[in-house]
Amino acid sequence: MDPIASRERGMTLVELMVSLVISAFIIAGAMAVVVTQVQMNSRSFQRTDIQRAGRVAMAKIAQKIELAGLGLPSYPGPNHTGRSLAFQEYRAAGLKCASTPDLVVTSLDLSREWQVSSVTGGGTSSGTITLLSANPDPYRTNSGTNNDGQISVGSWVFVYQSTRYSATPTTGQNGYGMVQVAQRNLGATSFTATATNFQPGTALLDLSQIVDTTSTRAPAVLVADVVRIGVDCTSVAGHAYLYMQTADQTGQALLVSNVDITPLASDNPAIVAKANDVVGLRFRFLVDQDGDGLPDDQNGDGVKDLNDWLPGNSAKLTWPADFSAVVGVEVLIQIKSDKPVPRITTKNGVTTTDSVYQTMDFIDQIWTPNINTQTGSTYLFIDNLAL
Repeated sequence: MDPIASRERGMTLVELMVSLVISAFIIAGAMAVVVTQVQMNSRSFQRTDIQRAGRVAMAKIAQKIELAGLGLPSYPGPNHTGRSLAFQEYRAAGLKCASTPDLVVTSLDLSREWQVSSVTGGGTSSGTITLLSANPDPYRTNSGTNNDGQISVGSWVFVYQSTRYSATPTTGQNGYGMVQVAQRNLGATSFTATATNFQPGTALLDLSQIVDTTSTRAPAVLVADVVRIGVDCTSVAGHAYLYMQTADQTGQALLVSNVDITPLASDNPAIVAKANDVVGLRFRFLVDQDGDGLPDDQNGDGVKDLNDWLPGNSAKLTWPADFSAVVGVEVLIQIKSDKPVPRITTKNGVTTTDSVYQTMDFIDQIWTPNINTQTGSTYLFIDNLAL
């Protein structure tokens, strides 16, 4: 036999099959490692996106809630329930996502104040408000209308010091109220009011009674910052998104692209939620209705503490009877990943593959120091450039 020919002999069929089997195991193991790494990276990226979205959304919501009631008078206490304009809440009818609440937060832009000279038309419907000057206080300058500001269609302005002012107000006789604006251009000395029922079903201001001709109190208007925070689960199929919307916006400003509105399967004591609660968005309130500076004892344990948030153990209904007594708001957002992440599980030797959404809770307790500003309060405006 030729020794050279024997050395050039190829692999046998058995050797080839064994090599292929070993290679298949190696490739399968490598693919499993790659798939696992891809899944881990995908979950990590989505967690990062959720964390970033949650922090940004909560910061924007907290900014608005901290200003709630700024410059707005209210009549706190059980005898004048619900007279604060700082908060409103909407549920069910007319909502785009009835399983979650909408909270409307209001504060005033104190940088401009227009004095009112007369009103035509009105009552509790539309009318024309004429300004004493197009140059607003408190930052009046000698530069004409450079400090003036346009008021967009749909915006609300706060009107105060009218003939309807009363120390013991009843509906429609509060001496102040909110008026919606059709449009107010720069330099305009008048604008049209289109609505006065700022709180649903309640006419807070009789427009024809704004100007007080028998008093030295000059009626004036301030622009209100009115923001609605809620969840829309109809505009984008499969996504319930958290939004913030001002009265003069035609669209909604997206805060979070996907919040979880799936009812809880069981109790979750970490976020004080019961089975069947929906916690994609939840608001709870601390109230001080007796005026002692401490939250009222809501759970009946004899202690006034942070366990007295309303509602005490549910994300459903129960809102404060008197929003003027609110001293703090707890906000919960449960964010869901935009796409499901593949998941491989092995049980009793059987491996299955499915996809799941990642969820993450964000909770913040926000204090409301600007609620309960009394009528007739004087504001001190500080220009830090002069310091």
